[in-house]
Amino acid sequence: RTNPLPGLFVAVGVAVTVDLARRLSGSLILGIVAGLAVALTPIVWAIGTHADPHSLHFAFVALILWLLVRWEHRRRGDPLEPAVRPAPGRADRLLLAAAAIVGLSVGNHSLTLLLGPPILAFVLAVEPGVLRRPRFVAACIAAFAIPTILVRFEMILRAGWFRAPFVYANPSTWDGFWYVTLGTQFHDWVSDPFGDIPGRIAATVAMAASQLGPLAPLVVVALAVTIVRRPRYALLSGLAMAITLFFNSVYPDGAIDRYYLGPVVIAWTWLVILAATAVDVLA
Repeated sequence: RTNPLPGLFVAVGVAVTVDLARRLSGSLILGIVAGLAVALTPIVWAIGTHADPHSLHFAFVALILWLLVRWEHRRRGDPLEPAVRPAPGRADRLLLAAAAIVGLSVGNHSLTLLLGPPILAFVLAVEPGVLRRPRFVAACIAAFAIPTILVRFEMILRAGWFRAPFVYANPSTWDGFWYVTLGTQFHDWVSDPFGDIPGRIAATVAMAASQLGPLAPLVVVALAVTIVRRPRYALLSGLAMAITLFFNSVYPDGAIDRYYLGPVVIAWTWLVILAATAVDVLA
């Protein structure tokens, strides 16, 4: 049961990526290409064919990006589909759903916290007046907080009354709960954030080459095109990419490649936007 589950999570993430890429590029064919490309990227294929819990994080990241892009299109309209008119009421529900998925994702993996600043910047860019809607902001905070708390409460129950076969650090106790929740065991792993910058850049470039092959150099060009074609998505995905890459460079985990799942999805969405732009120019 443990082995097939990551494959299911990866399948969900890939399917969502197909529609995310379709909405960003305006082409179903390019969306399918992006989905297949993400699935066949070495690290995604690896977590989908092994019992790896990071596969759920991959599915959540894809869902978060998809919901936020759908929210933007509902809020402001989609330039690639002018017939679809903005619907603020339905847009609110999409943002609430995104907040809930972020809450679940934080409960699953603390790496999701790195998406916080990019999401806030994106929301303010799409709807600058959202802070003048305190009830809606409070609803979004609740939608985020409740799943996060429930996941942590489930962890307490499974370490206590409904004990799981394997329990780590005994989170049913006060000290054990905060030890796991705050990731205390990993705090000493973070290295000097401003040390060996050339070496860290080289490692990031090597990782990009290992995952994207000859397309890796095009990612920078694709980001520039995305900034022009999809500026608000570029703000969201660009900040998420930069923050995640910086964190990965100062966190020497032995299996750090699993922390590049989000950047892989983002890179392929940029590449399909570049491909759609090339098709438009040729046409």
